[in-house]
Amino acid sequence: NHSDRSRKGNKSGYGEGRFNSKITEEEVLDARRRVKAGESYLSIAKSMRLPKAIIYAAATYRRWKHLP
Repeated sequence: NHSDRSRKGNKSGYGEGRFNSKITEEEVLDARRRVKAGESYLSIAKSMRLPKAIIYAAATYRRWKHLP
């Protein structure tokens, strides 16, 4: 399956390449920076128009673990 996906040029199975990804790598890094600066998850989620759960999972490394 992996070699077939690569041969056909399909996206990878994690991160931004995942078919159902709702957030980009740049947005993940921005959310993490803003949380470290003291901004609330809800505030970040509203500004990005995303569910709070997505921001929380990205900022706490529950998802997007491959990013710094």
